[in-house]
Amino acid sequence: MTIQLASDASNYLYAARAQRMSGGVKLIIADTQARVEDSGSLSWQVECAKTEAFGVDVCYCATETVKVRIMGPFGTIETVMPPTRGYFANPNMNFERLAAPGRIELPAGLCPLTLEVSGTCLISSIELRTPAAEVRDRQANADARATWAPIAPYSQGYGFMFHWVAQSMPRAGEPIPYKRAVEQFDVEAFADMVEQAGGRYVYFTTNHDKPHFPAPLSAWERYFPGMTTQRDLIEEIGRALERRGIALMLYINFTAAYFSEYLHIDGNEYTSETGKFEPYSTLACEVLEEIGTRYGELVKGFWVDACYQLHRQCVQADFEPIYRASKAGFARRVTAFNYWILPVACPYTDIWAAEVCDTIALPNACEFTCGCAKGLRPHALLLMEDNWWHDKLNAPIAAPRFTSQQLAEFIQGMKLAGGMTTINLQIYQDGGIGQRTLDELKQLKQIIY
Repeated sequence: MTIQLASDASNYLYAARAQRMSGGVKLIIADTQARVEDSGSLSWQVECAKTEAFGVDVCYCATETVKVRIMGPFGTIETVMPPTRGYFANPNMNFERLAAPGRIELPAGLCPLTLEVSGTCLISSIELRTPAAEVRDRQANADARATWAPIAPYSQGYGFMFHWVAQSMPRAGEPIPYKRAVEQFDVEAFADMVEQAGGRYVYFTTNHDKPHFPAPLSAWERYFPGMTTQRDLIEEIGRALERRGIALMLYINFTAAYFSEYLHIDGNEYTSETGKFEPYSTLACEVLEEIGTRYGELVKGFWVDACYQLHRQCVQADFEPIYRASKAGFARRVTAFNYWILPVACPYTDIWAAEVCDTIALPNACEFTCGCAKGLRPHALLLMEDNWWHDKLNAPIAAPRFTSQQLAEFIQGMKLAGGMTTINLQIYQDGGIGQRTLDELKQLKQIIY
């Protein structure tokens, strides 16, 4: 697999794109990272239009000091990487980005680029930038911070995320088709439940594994014919929540929809040699602009999933147009691009997407100061039950993993840091949640408010 390097943009060389691995190196966790046991190397084949010098960032996770060598045809960079820091209790989740000293010069044409590691660690990627690209990135970071949407309205309590998707199971019996489930969804009962549980905002899923969309959105229909619905469930849920003083935000996964041929082959994820970012960006911008124009201030935010997977399909990715499109119709809309536990490779994100599942160490400032979310405003997405969505046939939703008191202590700490806390709740196909979960949340509401 040949990786063409750009002079004017960041280049992301993920472990899964390596042409060769040697020694104690193995791809793990759906190929999102490479585990290096004692020592080993990853080599990429890159192509440059002209001879250029690149700065190199290593994105890694380590519990001990490791030595690295970055080797190209014209020279080698050697450095020592310290143990990584972060907010996860599990040290194997605390990825960071470290700038290697100096630059690596690469010739015009094809050449190998090798990362050699002495020690045990996890490698998610290396990032290459010319001086011009570094200047552009610094400006992008400054511009992004200047346009951050306010999050104070959502940091005084907590919100919910609901993965209500085609795979969602009913309380009993066989599930009905997604479009019929959209038609039968009881919006008022759903909004009443959210109010009873104390949610100040809701992230509602538009699509996940399947490219459906629960509204007659013309841009989505153009790209995914037959996957929209006549009923505008987004509008109805938004209005019902609005009447109760609750904000609506949307979860959306462009990567799973657009790159489905790579992400869903025999249950595995594949890396594209030819994936281009521009068509993806065009799709995302068109959809977000139509949503913003259609719903205006009714939609207060977006949580865009699978961005770390996107970089395995596209070596360069410019999120600025997508970020700008996400503000259509409402400039204060809160946008997050999800990079899971990996270093965030997108400056244009209003908060850390924070797919953390469990509680993390509380930030002591209004921004994370280390780890994969360094420099971003605090947010935590907790997993209330044993999965993101209810996928068990003829079974009740699992018992909650947190008590109301545990949640309250964490949420109060996040409030002090000015951060948001979102709790993902499993949901039945009829729009209801587990009774044991609801009971805990009613108690949480009394504690927090």
